[in-house]
Amino acid sequence: MRCYITSLLLLGMVLSARGDALDTWTKQTSGVAQNLYGVAYGNHQYLCVGQSGVILVSSNGTAWQPVSSGVTNDLLAITFAAGQFLAVGKWGAIVRSTNGASWETQNSSTTNQLNGILVLEKASGKVQRVVDGTITSTVLDLPVNSASEMT
Repeated sequence: MRCYITSLLLLGMVLSARGDALDTWTKQTSGVAQNLYGVAYGNHQYLCVGQSGVILVSSNGTAWQPVSSGVTNDLLAITFAAGQFLAVGKWGAIVRSTNGASWETQNSSTTNQLNGILVLEKASGKVQRVVDGTITSTVLDLPVNSASEMT
């Protein structure tokens, strides 16, 4: 009986060690020469941002289409929050889009390089400047699209 239980336990361990879908990665071609620095997912689509303001959109992560960002600055990071995409980069570049295809430039009030985005309060849609752990100003106030995004 003990041998039978041990065999079942070993079989269970072997089966559970098989892995999941994220254990295997496949190299994809972006179709652009520019370096890519950030990726986000939202509204059932993937977006990549990169050098010279390039933005790529894909519905499946395999086939990528370029869209115009409206900027030539390198875009270094992108996120999806409050129903919209927000990308930031060099020289204070900020662009936003609700659909991933049409982009609007935003005033960041800085020429500093913006390396990343951290959404602290989804309900307000505010992008705030934090220095030494203290909020010093609101850089951008994004509209929240619906009451459901406030939860």
